[in-house]
Amino acid sequence: MVTVEKNRAVTFQANKELVSEAMTVLNKKNLTLSSALRLFLQNVVVTNEVDLLNEEELEKEQLFKKLQAEIKDSIANYEAGNFYTEEEVREHFGL
Repeated sequence: MVTVEKNRAVTFQANKELVSEAMTVLNKKNLTLSSALRLFLQNVVVTNEVDLLNEEELEKEQLFKKLQAEIKDSIANYEAGNFYTEEEVREHFGL
């Protein structure tokens, strides 16, 4: 394990809900916000890359995860018998 001297404080502005959600994820991974940011900086230096999704890719990923959750919920409802039959739909809409 590489030990790096911590000799510079860095501050930045961020949305508090975003930081709170990030900290929840980081805590599950046994990381603090500071350790995660140090790890990010070390990755940038070692790989000479910033391998992150851009805003558009993040939005698509978020929509995809939301769709997956909706599909999972719909399947659970179907399996629990919470659905309308074709006849019920036809009757409701007068078809």
